[in-house]
Amino acid sequence: MDKKDACVVTCFGDGGSSTGDFHSALNFAAVMVEPVIFFCRNNGWAISTPINDQFQGDGIVVRGRGYGIKSIRVDGNDALAIYNTVRTARQMAISEQRPILIESLTYRAGHHSTSSTSG
Repeated sequence: MDKKDACVVTCFGDGGSSTGDFHSALNFAAVMVEPVIFFCRNNGWAISTPINDQFQGDGIVVRGRGYGIKSIRVDGNDALAIYNTVRTARQMAISEQRPILIESLTYRAGHHSTSSTSG
């Protein structure tokens, strides 16, 4: 990115963090030391699969740490906390030229799709 005052932001749900592409992206960004913000909206469900059926451990935030990526957890229901967290993460990603993972803990207000039975 030519060391410019910019970074990349990618957003995904907790279900996406169980894919190989997620892990490949974290590893690539960490190894290449790229200014990327990975923003995960963790609402506790991957379509109709609850997170306790997806993985063990302390959420998504620990996955970033496994790749040596600075990882932050934020209250996904607090708009100001999200704003401040993303702003800080952007400053770190740009000034340090490194990836950052943000896990936004929230809840699902309705079904994900017609195949979903969660509430």
